[in-house]
Amino acid sequence: MEKVRAAENSSRAALRNFGLRTGSVTRKTWEGRARDLADGHDILEGLVGAMLRVRALLIAEPDALDGQLTALAKSDPVTRLPMTMPGVGVIVAPGFRSAVDDPGRFPGPATWVRGSD
Repeated sequence: MEKVRAAENSSRAALRNFGLRTGSVTRKTWEGRARDLADGHDILEGLVGAMLRVRALLIAEPDALDGQLTALAKSDPVTRLPMTMPGVGVIVAPGFRSAVDDPGRFPGPATWVRGSD
């Protein structure tokens, strides 16, 4: 969300150069307020419009990537197993999976408990 804030601040600065202030806005009301202020200023409409498209992408893309990563992690049984442990999610499990590569190289949990005789 740091980049979203940067895009909002760039738009805020452009509006301020025209003597326009957004005032107190929330993440949901930001776009409407920026468009209202830029309305009627051709150059400002283009600039704010471009920054709002960037902002929208910065908000939407991480959600899409998160969905793809979740689907990928859940589709692999080896990746799903560590996700059953608390604190291991769709970021940690695929990383572990890529580091381990073939879990068959390691002895099963029963061997860990009994030790090697």
